[in-house]
Amino acid sequence: MKKGSSLSYLKILGYGIFIFWLFMMGWLVKRTYTSSLPTFMPSMLSGQLEGRNEEWMGIYYKGRKIGYVVNSLVLEKDRYRLEERSYLKLKVMGEGRDATTLTNALVESDFSLNSFDFQLKSGVIQLDLQGQVKDKELFLQIDSAGNRSEETILLKEIPRLPLGLDKYLIREGIEIGKKYFIPLFEPTSMSTREMTVEVLGEDEVDLDGKKIWTYKLKETFLELETISWITAEGKIIREESPLGFVSMSEKREDALSKGWEKGEEADIIASTAIRVETLINPKYLKYLKVKLKGISLDSFLLKSPRQKIAGDYLEIRLEDMDSLRSYQLPNRGKELKEFLEPSPLIQSDSKEILLKAKEILKGETDALMVARKLGDWLYKNLGKKPTISIPSALAVLKAEEGDCNEHTALYTALSRAAGIPTKIDVGLVYMDGYFYYHAWPEVYLGQWVAIDPTLGQFPADVTHIKLLEGELEKWIEIMKIIGKVKIEILDYE
Repeated sequence: MKKGSSLSYLKILGYGIFIFWLFMMGWLVKRTYTSSLPTFMPSMLSGQLEGRNEEWMGIYYKGRKIGYVVNSLVLEKDRYRLEERSYLKLKVMGEGRDATTLTNALVESDFSLNSFDFQLKSGVIQLDLQGQVKDKELFLQIDSAGNRSEETILLKEIPRLPLGLDKYLIREGIEIGKKYFIPLFEPTSMSTREMTVEVLGEDEVDLDGKKIWTYKLKETFLELETISWITAEGKIIREESPLGFVSMSEKREDALSKGWEKGEEADIIASTAIRVETLINPKYLKYLKVKLKGISLDSFLLKSPRQKIAGDYLEIRLEDMDSLRSYQLPNRGKELKEFLEPSPLIQSDSKEILLKAKEILKGETDALMVARKLGDWLYKNLGKKPTISIPSALAVLKAEEGDCNEHTALYTALSRAAGIPTKIDVGLVYMDGYFYYHAWPEVYLGQWVAIDPTLGQFPADVTHIKLLEGELEKWIEIMKIIGKVKIEILDYE
């Protein structure tokens, strides 16, 4: 049986929602790093920091336990060693998936970043990320499926991992009404962004049946607001994040066992879907008109050859494939050079990717035929399975499975290896009365054409609403609209 045809269309779509790993892993890394706000008060620094002090948190989603996290801190001369381990167990369109992360970081006495190691593992896919700060540069080394790549990020100022925010606040002094603006390096998107922490006031919360006095904090990251409650001694009691995520302080034995018995876990993919009133059949449509409500669209890339803005709504028209003017590969246009370049996770220059492209294409050099062949091969040969990972083309090639992130990453690498300028789109796609978060590639065939190897579409149907384009550091911007956007279908034909 062909791998691409072994699952229903619904599950293929469900597995293609990149927002699953992006939101969960991005939120988890941010949350667990900030969970120790503030772990130690100044009078404790000379004593307890010399030994290991573990803090355990249970992680819940809509009342059901989905994981736990433990972090610790050790004093090493004039620096601190920070460690964190996490485990997640989630349901994605009917299938259970596990993921673990491990972080080991070295920070300076003011808790600015010196170096770190980050590992994410889910099933057969594993990604290792190492970072080292030197002067105003962050040197990254990415290991995926046996391939090692490097990247350098220029820094305006030395960032902190969220794991060091407690010491920053201690030094600044916790003061009701005060705001802190903190540059953070976020490992799951490999990017540096600002977080705002505001001390809202005082509050009482319940812990094991006891009323505990706390400070109440609001953390804002990419327009998502997280509320935390911490004691005067710096112990976090509870934290509430968007879309129903809650973390709570627990004893080690409770974090590892208590709460898992509450029944079948909630499906995160289904819960982030956007329902629409109008039912349509995308297979036969050449035109779609929609209105996006509830969000500001200023920061999103809504204009493209197939997608136009008209007032406060979008019009999407299917590409006319008969009008395309193909060409012989490789494309040599200098203006498109950036869309042919490899990147740390799109390893289009690796030996394995180049050999696989050659094997699939069998000497074909017509751009249109090459784009079709690559899409057909991925659809038929890549298993459609939910994956909690940071998508790497080489890792996907070896694992031979994944969701839309993995399909898109591998297609982009193969297409660039063959000489076709290719970019990645992120946005929404329709299925059975709902729009789901999704990712797909665009290829240059005399003009940009959206395709979807996850769903076997060439071109991609008109329900693909493009919001962003680019690689990992851009994708995280989609977090701004989760749980906020509403869609109305105005017209179609």
